[in-house]
Order: sequence, then structure tokens, then C-alpha cells
Amino acid sequence: MGFGDVISISTFLFTPIFLIVGIVFLFLKNGKAKKMFRISGIVFSVAIVSFILTMELGFWLTTLILVFLSLLALLFISLVYLFTKNGKAKKMFKVSGIFFAVTIVSFLLGLKFDDRNVTQTTQTVLSSSQGEDASQDTKKKVEAKAIAKEKAEKAEKKAIAKEKAEEAEKKAIAKEKAEEAEKKAIAREKAEEAEKKAIAREKAEEAEKKEANNQTIFDIDWETYKKNWYNSMNSVDGNLSVITDKEEKQSAFTIRHDGQLRKALFVSVNTDEITNKIVYAVVIGTTNEDNVDVFTASANLIKLTDPTLPVEIRKQIVFELGLSNGIIINEKSLSYSYNGITYNAEYEHELGSLATLTVSAEKE
Repeated sequence: MGFGDVISISTFLFTPIFLIVGIVFLFLKNGKAKKMFRISGIVFSVAIVSFILTMELGFWLTTLILVFLSLLALLFISLVYLFTKNGKAKKMFKVSGIFFAVTIVSFLLGLKFDDRNVTQTTQTVLSSSQGEDASQDTKKKVEAKAIAKEKAEKAEKKAIAKEKAEEAEKKAIAKEKAEEAEKKAIAREKAEEAEKKAIAREKAEEAEKKEANNQTIFDIDWETYKKNWYNSMNSVDGNLSVITDKEEKQSAFTIRHDGQLRKALFVSVNTDEITNKIVYAVVIGTTNEDNVDVFTASANLIKLTDPTLPVEIRKQIVFELGLSNGIIINEKSLSYSYNGITYNAEYEHELGSLATLTVSAEKE
């Protein structure tokens, strides 16, 4: 057994070992799987080359063996890509089809030309020997030259194949780097887009808070409102001048403060959670023909809502809301807007002439 045979057998034995290790690493998602596949490919290439050199075949038969073994390798890689859902299986199957076609062509051309070349070479040697009456040593020299020439051609083909393999590997590496760069660019673009959305959302929240701040009716807080109520109401009806705190509740962007004037008469306001300024005010109470406390408190609410209103305008608002002279003249909800503020009155009649009156004020 020659040295070339030893190399050929050894590399053929080592190829499946590296291939199996690569498959195990692939299923274990180990980062060395690609490296093991590359090593198995190199060992397999050495096995093919050493096998061809020891066989001393013609050009087309040599090409047939190379292409056929490459076809088997490509089919295996295609199946691995298909199983792992790599996305490149379809492309590898197309390449395998091309190699299969080349295999068929190489087989046909090998049958036609390689046997003919061998026959022609043998006839030329024999005729030359007979014509020149050469000795056996001369024949051996001719054969040695033919073998040397064939080996030189094989070495040249081997060098070309190696050069093409290196070029293909460089292209694969360049493609991989381009894909990584594209992925990084996409990730960076998504990050920038997310940052822009976050900034836009932050600006929208700020605008929403500013808009909420601009909706304040009174430029005062709850405590100042109670003091102003006392100062405004004390000269009219001292019994309705003091607001007693009852409850405080937090909602979306506001805080609701509830207060009580009498047993069945309540005052409530909503303040902005940031500025603490009042954005909504309401008076709720029960009334009948003998009790006008709720009408008096409602009129005071209108007065405090916009202290700059002339007396005639305040009377007009009181009349439009059905609060005139402490008599309910409407049995439905009424609304009236003036100077950017909407006033609402809702009447809910119960048994007899008893009714619940709700009067509110809020900015449009």
C-alpha cells in the first residue's frame, strides 16, 4: 500500500467523524458547529484528491468523481439546512441540481474520450517502438513521461480547484459579513425609531398635561376656594359660609375634594394634580318651596366662578338655569355658556315637590 493510499483511507475515515461531531454541535447550538463542518469539508477534499491521484484516471473520469462526491456533500448540507430551517435549503438544492447535471455530462464525456485517449496513447507508443526498434527501456521511459505529464496535469487541476475553493470561501465570508452589517443596520434603525416614538409620546404627555393646566377655571387651590367662599357667602347667609371637608379622591389627572355646607347641601371641586388649580366646581343639594339654600349656594358658585361678571350677566345665568327666586321653573337639565365657561343645572324630582339640584361649572 502506497503513501497516497494511506492518506486517502485515513481522510475518508476521519471525514464522517468530524461530520458527526459537527451535527451534534449543531443540535446543541454550539458555536463550533460551523468550524467542525469546515474541517470535515477540508478533510473530505484531501480524501478526494488523494484518491484521484492514486487511481490515475483520465480528465473526464476524474471530473466525474469530483463532481459526484461534491454532489453527495451538497445534498447532505441541503438536508441539514432543511431540517434546521436555515432558509438556505432551497438554494443548496438548486446548486445540487447543477452538480448532478455536470455529473451526467462528465460521465458521458468520460466514456467517449478517456478510453479513446488511452487507446491512442498505447498505439502511438507501440508504433514508435516498432518503427525505431526501441528497447524495453525506451518504452518504460515513454510511459514514465506520459505518467509524469498526467501527474503534472492533475497537479495543475488540483491547484486550480484549490484556488476556486479559496475564492468561494472568501465570497462566503464576505456575504456573511454583509448580512451581519445589514442586520446591525436594521437593529439600529429600529432602535432609533423606538427612541423617536418615546420622545413623541413624552411630548404628547407633556402637551396633554399643559392642556389640562389650561383648563383651570379658578387660578386658586381648594383651601383658597374655601376662604373665598366664606368671604363671599358670610354677608349673605352665615349658615352657608363654612365648607367642611368630607372626602378626597384621586382620578386620572385630577383630585376631587368634597365639602359640606348643610345636612343635604354639598360642594365639590376637581383640582389639577400638578398645579392644584381648580378645573371643575359643583353644588349638589335637595330643595323644595320652603328651602332655598341650594339656590343661594348655586348663585354663589356662579359668582366665584368668574368674579369679573357684571351683576346683570350673573342674573341672566341664574335665570337661564331655572334658579330665579328660588323656584324650580323647569323639570329638565339646562345649560348656559358664557365667556368660555359652561354652567349646567340638572333637576331630579322625587316624591312630592322635593327635588335634587346639581349646578356645575367647567371650562369649554
